[in-house]
Amino acid sequence: MFYEEIIYYEAYRNEKDARARERFLKTGWGRNYLKKNLKNFLDYT
Repeated sequence: MFYEEIIYYEAYRNEKDARARERFLKTGWGRNYLKKNLKNFLDYT
């Protein structure tokens, strides 16, 4: 059986801020930010 688990979530009140954050996370800087902040979780799994 396959299931998905949410490991990271961000919410924004307006679409403009959400789109800007999404663009940032798709850059190299953003990927490094996520890797750094989720390192302990990703090492655990």
